[in-house]
Amino acid sequence: MNNQPPKIPLRFLRWFCRPELLKYIEGDLIELFEERHEQTGLRMAKWQFCWDVVRLFRPGIIKNPKSKSIIIIGHLQEQFKISIRVLRRQKFYASVIMLSLIIGFSLANVLLAYLSKIPDTDAYFSRKTNTYRLLHGKPDTESRLAIFDDEALDYIQSNYDQGDNMCRIYFSVGNSIKYNDQIIKSPAVMGVSDNFLEFFEFELLEGNSLGALEKSSVVISKAYADQFFGYDNPIGKLVTIAQDQGNKDFFVSGVLDLGAYNSHFDFDILVYEGVLGHMYGGSASYVTLPPSEDHNLFTESLHANEQIPYISGENFFLEPLGEIPYASANSFLYVRSISEQMFAIGWGVCLLILVLSTLNFINLYTLTAVHRRKEAGIKHILGATKSVLWGAFSMDIMIYLISAGLISLMVASQLISYFNFRFSTELRNVDLFSFRVLYLWLGLIITMLLLSLFYVAAKFNIKSPVKMISRSSDFRLKINKFLLIPQFVIAAVLIIASWFMLKQLDFIESKPIGMNRHIVVLQGLGKAELARFKGEVLERRLVDKAALSTGNPFSDMLRLLDRANLPEDGVNSISGDLDLITTLDLHLKIDLDTILKGYYVSEAYIKAMDWEDSAMSKGKFFDSPIAGVFEDVNMASFREKVAPVVFMIGSQGDFNTLLLNYSNRDLNTVLSDVSTLWRDIFPDTPFDYTTLDDSIHKAHQDDFRLMNVVSVFSIGGILIAFFGLFSLSWGIIQNRTKEIAIRKVMGANAKQIMVLLSRDFLRWVVVAFTVAVPLAIWGVGQWLENFAYHINLTAAVFITVGICLLLMSLLIVWVHSAKVALSNPVNSLRDE
Repeated sequence: MNNQPPKIPLRFLRWFCRPELLKYIEGDLIELFEERHEQTGLRMAKWQFCWDVVRLFRPGIIKNPKSKSIIIIGHLQEQFKISIRVLRRQKFYASVIMLSLIIGFSLANVLLAYLSKIPDTDAYFSRKTNTYRLLHGKPDTESRLAIFDDEALDYIQSNYDQGDNMCRIYFSVGNSIKYNDQIIKSPAVMGVSDNFLEFFEFELLEGNSLGALEKSSVVISKAYADQFFGYDNPIGKLVTIAQDQGNKDFFVSGVLDLGAYNSHFDFDILVYEGVLGHMYGGSASYVTLPPSEDHNLFTESLHANEQIPYISGENFFLEPLGEIPYASANSFLYVRSISEQMFAIGWGVCLLILVLSTLNFINLYTLTAVHRRKEAGIKHILGATKSVLWGAFSMDIMIYLISAGLISLMVASQLISYFNFRFSTELRNVDLFSFRVLYLWLGLIITMLLLSLFYVAAKFNIKSPVKMISRSSDFRLKINKFLLIPQFVIAAVLIIASWFMLKQLDFIESKPIGMNRHIVVLQGLGKAELARFKGEVLERRLVDKAALSTGNPFSDMLRLLDRANLPEDGVNSISGDLDLITTLDLHLKIDLDTILKGYYVSEAYIKAMDWEDSAMSKGKFFDSPIAGVFEDVNMASFREKVAPVVFMIGSQGDFNTLLLNYSNRDLNTVLSDVSTLWRDIFPDTPFDYTTLDDSIHKAHQDDFRLMNVVSVFSIGGILIAFFGLFSLSWGIIQNRTKEIAIRKVMGANAKQIMVLLSRDFLRWVVVAFTVAVPLAIWGVGQWLENFAYHINLTAAVFITVGICLLLMSLLIVWVHSAKVALSNPVNSLRDE
């Protein structure tokens, strides 16, 4: 057993204590330690020993200013001045190094802040670890659904003790919100239980949380309050929310700053459940369970209960709050989510740009340090220790890294607004300084410092000052080739990846989907008003085709399950009037002179039902004959295969959507004419529209976001790589001026010299591109496998990228080569 005083406090005492007092103080402390050990035990004696040492760290006991530590501080100050003078003398290298670091650090800083914030989602919530979203799914299937029928949730809350700790979320419909003459279109309206604010521990900036959610009241976001009311008190003000069924007035009862909480929710307006109706045919439910309880017992009891309406016998699951941001399968409106793939790729891209910046920094700094190797060797011969030399190089590196880091923080703070707009995020400047981000940056700086020091020390051979002085003139060429190649590998991979991502997204936006993409979708009125407006539009020939439907044919399809004459996985369905088939330009397998009332199904439906004969003669849907079969239509993300679809034509549905086919017309002209007519007929209802192309784009929002990230970082990566090549080629060519002068004297012309100087650099670029191609093929291939319909990898992209890299590299090298090749050799030979 160790009965000695703790070593670290004892060493600390010996470091700071004056030598003439040390033996007396140390002896007294050890005697006290031994006495306390016998009286209070070893653990308490060690704690008291540590406290005594800390109390002794005061003037009168600390060493005098002539101590070794003060001398070291003075030496560091002197070394700082020397490093600053060196940077001024090497302005070209210093500027390129700083600029490349700032580009890499700024991009990485913003992305790090975003990626680091995602795991902290809902971290403010004290019950995060024992609060779940309730899911259900059929046995023997992998599907897990977050939406429950109201009757099912009513039963659970009434018959289970856990029902007292549940909260419902409805995804409501609101086309616009209006205050006086100010209108905001398409607000994110969420209907919630009256215990929502208390359940999720939200505090209002204005208003009282108790009673804030009532049938006639509304809680709005801080952004809406600022826009509508400015500095006025918003509480009690009357706002109007427009819906398809009409307008409803609410009193503002509270203001919530959701961005301050980093919640997984994303809404603009909160209303009491059911006041405005809701989408998805039900609500999501959250439940808080006691931490000590076996949470599986709750889901098992639900599964065993055969009395739960509609979903009895299904499996039930508890989805932890921390997993919801990654749950793309249940990423409903007004819930922030990011796919796990995008999250992983984001970290990968961030890592690549940091590796690229690190390699480029080591490469360029080594090049600048070469100019000082003789100086360092002479200092070593004259008595400077290795620690002094390491300190000199460390000071140079720290000046670069800290300066670039501080400047990049200022640049990143200016990039946040662009990043939020481009990637639909809500980053704040304070996120750049979160503990996780600061820890990552501290680790990065330490890593770059150590790698740079070890690389310089290994190549300069600090142990042998004679070799440092006598190093051959081709030293720079040999030490930097290994670091330049990985930079171009990373840059080439990012460029190729961003190009193929752009081609895939262009494919998504242009590929035929089985129906006309040129559709304007209008909502905000009831069936009668939309029917009247349809007639006016067609009468004035603003468009050639128009139809009423129960929703957007791409995003508002109703999923039918567990019905007779349905495929096992169900079908997507939508209802419309007799003009819906022609307005969408669906391709019927058998042309009909007149579209009749009835059910029209897709080819995928016929295949799913395994019908060999014509569905027109024997097929039925809901015991009714099928009126027609049309070619498959893609009404979901391109990541999914085409699903069976049923159009219910001529039914007496609640048509809340008007579809306008603007083929062969200019979209802006159509929107201008239609909006003018809308305001003339319905002056009190805001004109709110979307297009089918917008809906397709929204379905692939994560993919567009990812493409933007990779594209921006590929541009930054190639800039950093070219900065490295620019500086390296300049340094190496300057080092060979006498060789070039001798060659010119011996008869070499400028063209031969430029080819000679360019050959080595271009060989490195070719090697880098050769390595990058298989890496890019593998990475892009993995991404494309997530799509049911995607492009093929083509050689043209690789060839184009390779040629562009070669031409840009050649241009950079020739800029320096031409200057040296055309110079007077006498001047070069005269220099010593």
